[in-house]
Amino acid sequence: MKILKYILFPIAILVILFFSLGLLFPKVEYESKVIVDRPVDKSFMVFLDVRKMSQWLTGFKSIELISGMPNMPGSRFLLTMEVNGREVTATEEVTGFRWNEMFAFTLENDIMTVSSEIRFVRQEMKTEITGKNTVHGKNLFWKSLNVLLRNSMSRQSQEDYTKLKKVIEAS
Repeated sequence: MKILKYILFPIAILVILFFSLGLLFPKVEYESKVIVDRPVDKSFMVFLDVRKMSQWLTGFKSIELISGMPNMPGSRFLLTMEVNGREVTATEEVTGFRWNEMFAFTLENDIMTVSSEIRFVRQEMKTEITGKNTVHGKNLFWKSLNVLLRNSMSRQSQEDYTKLKKVIEAS
């Protein structure tokens, strides 16, 4: 019986600590940035080109317009990604758009909502692209897990932006 107490007590503490992460940090934020050796208009056009998304967006399978006009605030898309060998779908709604300046959207699926804003800033003949992301888990488990996965999500986002930079510079 004593052994059971020594095993269950630490497990209970770990479970409590895990779920307290989601209570203390209900959202996770991270930012990615690259400087592209191309003008802002070229960078923005390549970013918007659906035919090139699979070259830089990890796991990208397809995107399909559900409603509205492409790239207009309020337009909605069905985004299909492959994550760990599984096909995952999410609904993307454009929340902001300014030509050659900004693209913002909310991505929603069963486990989380991600709000993203990507800014394109002219720096002489180069472009600084900055993506800011806020992730909200749909329940306490996913909120807690997102805290632990924050570095992984941030690293993946930075890798995608680095690939985007290469695709833009090769175009």
